Amino acid sequence: MIKTVSACLLALFIFFIGTPTSFARTEYNFRGESQGQANGAIEKIVPIRFLPSHPFYFSIRIKEVISRFFQPSAAKKTEFDLQLSGKRIKEAYLEMENGNLQQASKSLSDYTKRLDKMGNEFEKARSQNQSVASLSDKAADDLRLHETLLDGIHQKFMTMDDGFGFDENFEAALAAHVRVIMIIDNVKPGVRDRFVTPTFFETQQEHKVEPSPTPNDAVLFQSTPGAKPKRIIY
Repeated sequence: MIKTVSACLLALFIFFIGTPTSFARTEYNFRGESQGQANGAIEKIVPIRFLPSHPFYFSIRIKEVISRFFQPSAAKKTEFDLQLSGKRIKEAYLEMENGNLQQASKSLSDYTKRLDKMGNEFEKARSQNQSVASLSDKAADDLRLHETLLDGIHQKFMTMDDGFGFDENFEAALAAHVRVIMIIDNVKPGVRDRFVTPTFFETQQEHKVEPSPTPNDAVLFQSTPGAKPKRIIY
């Protein structure tokens, strides 16, 4: 009897370990842009030589670190970070197309970090009275391309099982996207009206019954405590 029970428990353990788990995920009311629009955004963003899953990808990241170090000013660093953020979101989209959810999730995390660096450098450039007017226009145009790819990534994700922290990394990427949009909007009022992502945050805040305090404002999209139900944000 004991052996039978042990065998059953072992079988259940192996079943749950070997079976992919399907998680609920956050839904967002994007524009629902087409594959053609996503392809157009891909073409406009700076070309990439290797995807992160390529064995020589590390050489690209080393080159980026060195190139950024030699940028002569905060404004130039902002421009460089904007370019790199485009590469990161493009990599995430292409990895999603390849079905590589794990690497796409990591690329989204890298995208978030790069956008935050860009925002910091932009604010530094402003505080040093460096010209950021033309840079603001460029950033607004590029961030609109990013939003198209975020839409495309979300559409692909809704057909897949969650895993590798993807849902959380996607929310963080959207939050970073909103933060940078609002920084640009401070220089070019009205820029935010070109985007739908800021509305996600505002609507979520309006419908939040008990706001959950966080150590900082790094995460704008909060998950509900306990079990994570399917949420639709309009």
